[in-house]
Amino acid sequence: FDATNDSGYGTMTLKSSNSLYFKASYIKADILNVEAGAFIEVNGGGSNTNPIIDAGTLNLSGGTRVNVTSSGGNSYIRLGGITGAGEITVKDGNGTAAGYIELTNSQSRVFDGKISLSNSAWGGSTNKSVHLTMNGSAGAVQHLANSENELTSVTVNSGELSMVAKNAGAVSLAGGTLSVYDSNGTITDNVLNADSMSWSGGTVKFAIGIDFNSQIALSGALSKGENADGLAIELEFADSVAEEFSALLETQDSIVRELITYESSDFGAKDASVSVSGPAGFLYELLFGGNALSVSITQVPEPATLAAIFGVAALALAIARRRKIR
Repeated sequence: FDATNDSGYGTMTLKSSNSLYFKASYIKADILNVEAGAFIEVNGGGSNTNPIIDAGTLNLSGGTRVNVTSSGGNSYIRLGGITGAGEITVKDGNGTAAGYIELTNSQSRVFDGKISLSNSAWGGSTNKSVHLTMNGSAGAVQHLANSENELTSVTVNSGELSMVAKNAGAVSLAGGTLSVYDSNGTITDNVLNADSMSWSGGTVKFAIGIDFNSQIALSGALSKGENADGLAIELEFADSVAEEFSALLETQDSIVRELITYESSDFGAKDASVSVSGPAGFLYELLFGGNALSVSITQVPEPATLAAIFGVAALALAIARRRKIR
């Protein structure tokens, strides 16, 4: 089935209470709509270069479901983004099967629905896997905003994947941006839980609130990927945080926040391969501890303070030179 057209608005719609089951057929559409009560079941098929579903945008209404694995065969799906509130899940069965989803967003999309590894409609699955890869364009964001998301692996190569998850499995960041907060930029309880994370390139973005911040929580290791280079952490403050932090830092030396927790890590205590940036007016220092990566936030000294510091340093230098001459 090929519903694409030159205008880029070729649409295929699966109406309410209907289902689509296929194995040998392929679907191509600029927009693939799945209305409430309908579902798609992919019984294996496709490849990385020729996916069985190839859609510009998948719109999943609430109460819909897409099974991305069969009972015993791998499936390959390519999407230019996901929207809606439906569910992406797997089919039960004795055979081992995997669903591979590639996201190629050129525009930002928000998916409030759930990605799951267990389908209650089929009795619950234990031998199926879902692997998500982000290969989006610069500036395009795919938001996966459901904290119940469960995946086997997540890979970010380009574009921005903004997500929270109950368990994202094995996370790999090779380029682009992985951000941890929902589509509204709010932070409460925003945690990306995962088994492990390999970091060889790209940026991790966190939101910082007055009393809390978004986090990545790993049950296993945070590891430096092969040829790791240009690693960066970007901090984004919620409303009024800069003012509150400035006030706090008048009475304390620093504010320390945990960003990534882990069982182990091969990053150094102050690893030079990772940089950190945030709103102006503050200084940021990353600290790799035994079980957590934290950021220390301090106030940029006022001009008068800087002048006093430089003055004391200059006086000390002059005194040292006089002593040396004598």
